[in-house]
Amino acid sequence: MLLTITLLGILSLTLFGVGDYAIGRGARKVNPHVVNFVLQLMAFVVIAPIALYMGISMHSSSDAIGTLAIGFGFGIGYYFGVKALALGPFGVASPIQNAYSVVALVVGLLFFGIALSAMAVFSLAMVAVGAVLLTFSKDLLKGKLLHSETAKLAGLCMVIQGASFAFLTPFIRRNEWHEILFVMSLGTLLVTAALMFRAFAQRTHEMKILFTKHITAAVVGGLFTGIGGISLFIAGGIDDNIVLPAVLSSASPLATSLIAYVVDRERLPLINRIGAIMVVAGVVVLNL
Repeated sequence: MLLTITLLGILSLTLFGVGDYAIGRGARKVNPHVVNFVLQLMAFVVIAPIALYMGISMHSSSDAIGTLAIGFGFGIGYYFGVKALALGPFGVASPIQNAYSVVALVVGLLFFGIALSAMAVFSLAMVAVGAVLLTFSKDLLKGKLLHSETAKLAGLCMVIQGASFAFLTPFIRRNEWHEILFVMSLGTLLVTAALMFRAFAQRTHEMKILFTKHITAAVVGGLFTGIGGISLFIAGGIDDNIVLPAVLSSASPLATSLIAYVVDRERLPLINRIGAIMVVAGVVVLNL
């Protein structure tokens, strides 16, 4: 059982890592609104059949509405994440935006009375220092930050998604994982569709991009992200414990950075690489 959970966690890590890379590459050629919509559409296509087969019967209508609203938040957060990955480098954007569990912990502390252990405080400190190092440059003392726009966009994604996860907690306790995943995914798809059509309301000819080869990367990213999410939740359901697979999947930025290193020859200064490792390590420790 432990081996199965571990393998599923590693699978999620890989799928999320590849998905982020594909999303970033796609958004460098296509408008981020379109990429975000296609990403969420493909993820929903993967999630919906499984969830509907297992049956949707949430605890209450208020739980469904609340989860749907949180899905809206995720969709907005994803948009900033897509822009950050498109701007790059991957080694900066991916670690920061995937540190959402740090924000979830802080929000949980403020609104749900979650206590902070010494390990959690240590993890928060690691992530904070790592985030600073990710934008460190030789001209830092002159007020110049490296990749500051990428860090800002990724930070917005991190904050929005972290807060969304925190407020999702009471709904997760009362409902099955596939119900939460389905309704949340539906909300995310709806808000990204609305944002995309609003952005292109006066430029309908640009919608033709949905039917060209340039959208392939977003399709791949959505499929990998959707399958990765299912793999993560299945692993958590095997032993009613999502901790181990969550810890493994939280290291997905390492996979994204490795792909960018091999394929794009992306190189970061040593100090920035140390920062990325600290952020990922802090998130992993936080999930232990």
